[in-house]
Amino acid sequence: MDRVASILQSIGGLDSRLAAARLDGIDLYLRERAHGYEHACGMLEQHAAQFADFTAKIAAEKRHKENVNYLTDLANTIIDKAARKSLQKILDDGDFEKIERLAQRLDKNIVMDANRNSNWNEDLIRKHCKKFQYDDDHNRERRERKKLRLKAKQSVSILNLMTGAVGGKDGEKYCSAFEVSLRNQQKSQWQEFAKNTIFEKKNEAGETQQIEMTDILNSSQKKRLAETYALLKGIEDYARSRGLTWIFVTLTAPGRMHPNPTKGQENCDGSTPAESHQWIHQAWRRAEARMRKNDVIVSGPRTTEPMGDGCAHWHMMLFVHPLEIVEVEKALRYQNEWRSEIGCKIMLNDGRAKGASYLFKYITKALGSSEEIKDESNAKVDAWRSTWSIRSMQWIGMPPLKLWRALRKISAPSDGGIKKIWEAVQNGDGAKFIELAGGLNVKKKDRPFAITNEESDLDSKSVTIENRLTGAVETFHFDKWHQAKKEKVAVVLNYPRKENPKPNPKKPTPKTTTRRGCGFLKFRAHHTNSTYNRKI
Repeated sequence: MDRVASILQSIGGLDSRLAAARLDGIDLYLRERAHGYEHACGMLEQHAAQFADFTAKIAAEKRHKENVNYLTDLANTIIDKAARKSLQKILDDGDFEKIERLAQRLDKNIVMDANRNSNWNEDLIRKHCKKFQYDDDHNRERRERKKLRLKAKQSVSILNLMTGAVGGKDGEKYCSAFEVSLRNQQKSQWQEFAKNTIFEKKNEAGETQQIEMTDILNSSQKKRLAETYALLKGIEDYARSRGLTWIFVTLTAPGRMHPNPTKGQENCDGSTPAESHQWIHQAWRRAEARMRKNDVIVSGPRTTEPMGDGCAHWHMMLFVHPLEIVEVEKALRYQNEWRSEIGCKIMLNDGRAKGASYLFKYITKALGSSEEIKDESNAKVDAWRSTWSIRSMQWIGMPPLKLWRALRKISAPSDGGIKKIWEAVQNGDGAKFIELAGGLNVKKKDRPFAITNEESDLDSKSVTIENRLTGAVETFHFDKWHQAKKEKVAVVLNYPRKENPKPNPKKPTPKTTTRRGCGFLKFRAHHTNSTYNRKI
């Protein structure tokens, strides 16, 4: 302002009063212009923001329309009824974010793979893989069947998980109906094969003993259940005698791996149930390493089950010293996804129930069956594990089960140390077996008993058990069961004869030499008596 006043005085020779009046007028004018300029800038910014929102809204509506058309076209091509119905429901609801997220993840190749593989059944799979039975590798046919079966079930499962047909409030639990159907068909083939199969072996007297395969399957299922419960009861009794207690831990994968959760917002990154199981396994290994740094070692069984949307989670019964429970919880909570009860739930032993009885309901689901499971929930859990090749149960820190099963088969040993552990196994005393085998969390090389050699021939099998405390080594032989050869039965096909139709004089029978496409016959006729060896 001083500069403006000096300019006015120099130009007009005005006095100080006139200069001050002029100065006030210019100041007011400039302020009004500045206020108008700020208002204009504000209005311009507001209009620019409105225009940006308008253009973004138009682009979003256009993208939404394209996504709806894309998903509608995919829904019309999906063969699986549950996936098509679920996708159509999403389109009818009109959830903008869900449709956009699904359009980004659901590719045409996923739908095409599911459509191709949804037509497979067990009969077609076995018929398709028959061509591998004459291969030099005798097990190739079985491997090809498993590979094709897994590919079919996994492709249909991925489509059902993405479209929301599995999980959520309205979808199927654990897995799709196609997976359960294919699993039941596979078990039906097992039972059909078992009914027509007999095994035999010769005893020491030279007599032949026979047993049906159905009896073997039924007895093996009962033996596995009895073995699991005996070891579970044994590890609990052994831990109690050592002053240990149990804690029940449930480990869950992070929310980004849940394809269709019942609660919360869905933000899945496309992970499969096998990948969620692998994530929990790696996170547990890191937690176990943190425990080991603090000289805390846990042991016990763990089972794997699916959640409602097919995502894997673990149930673990860990035996630990009461003073070390805080360290175990600290090692588990170190993982960011397990800092709350949603990711990692820990339940302490309140003394109201025993650990074996508490975990037994999870073990019955984990064992499965060779027959079709009547309970719908257990059947879906079994089909889910079969689809993703996930191990149902595992022991942590236990002596090798190979030693337990070998001691169940052999006869009475002569070595005193081996005989003691053999008697414990024969009596089903899991606690005594663990104690004589070295205890829990002992390295394999440091255990007192070990199976050093296993040999098998056509008629028998041998197992060598070493007592490292006394240096005694004993080899046990037992006969093997062989599939009995079926007698060949001549089958005479007695089809009803048909009378020869009368020749039609108006339509003469064409001659073979005048027909088209007889080059194959001419080639065979030309080279019948020649030395030209060509595979036709």
